[in-house]
Amino acid sequence: MITKSILSVGLALLISGCAGSTHRLNEQEILKKSIDCFSKGSVILTTVSRGGIGDAMAISSAKSLGTDGGFFDSIEQSIEKGTRNFSVYSSNSEKISVYLINALSKFQDNELSGVGFCYIGDIEYKDGVLKEVNRVGAIFKYQKPTDK
Repeated sequence: MITKSILSVGLALLISGCAGSTHRLNEQEILKKSIDCFSKGSVILTTVSRGGIGDAMAISSAKSLGTDGGFFDSIEQSIEKGTRNFSVYSSNSEKISVYLINALSKFQDNELSGVGFCYIGDIEYKDGVLKEVNRVGAIFKYQKPTDK
C-alpha cells in the first residue's frame, strides 16, 4: 500500500515536470529570439532544467518559499548597473514563469517602468508573468520557443 502511494506520487511529479517542458533551444536560437525582442542589447537569463522531479522541486520551492536560485538577484544587480532589457528562457516554461513571477513580486508597483522583459516560453504560462510585468510597469514581449 505504501509502495503504491510512493509510486503514485513519483509518477505525478514526473508527469507535472514533463508538462512544463518545451522545445530546447540552443544558444544561437536563444540569442536570435532575444534580438527579435530587443534590437538594443539585453541580458539573457536562463535556468537549467533538472528534469521532471528536479524542476518540480524547484518550482514548488519558488512558489512556497520564494527561493529562485539567485534569479531575482541577477535582475536587481543588472538594473542597478543600468540594464533596461531582459530576455528569460528555460526549456521548462513553467519553471521560468514561476521564477520570473517570484522575482517581479519583490518589486514595488510601477518600480520597473521602462524595463523590458522578453519571455521566451510556452504561451500557457505567460499570463501570470504578464500580470506581474504590468503591475511593476515593465514592458512585456513574447517569443514562442518553437518559432524559427
